[in-house]
Amino acid sequence: MEEEEEEVKTEARISIDDRVREWDYGAYEGLTSAQIRAMRKEQGIGGKEGEWDIWRDGCEGGEGPEE
Repeated sequence: MEEEEEEVKTEARISIDDRVREWDYGAYEGLTSAQIRAMRKEQGIGGKEGEWDIWRDGCEGGEGPEE
């Protein structure tokens, strides 16, 4: 049995701006920072601790800070 969605009524103005949107996380989609660091460490990326910073390193198969 499918649940019906209620229509949402609002007086708020809505605009869509492509400059403010979610990143493409590529291979990191759905992973926590700790999981990403563990994966990078296993792959030999980011030094012996698998260091990772989204603003510096971006996302494998996704976007980077320059985008």
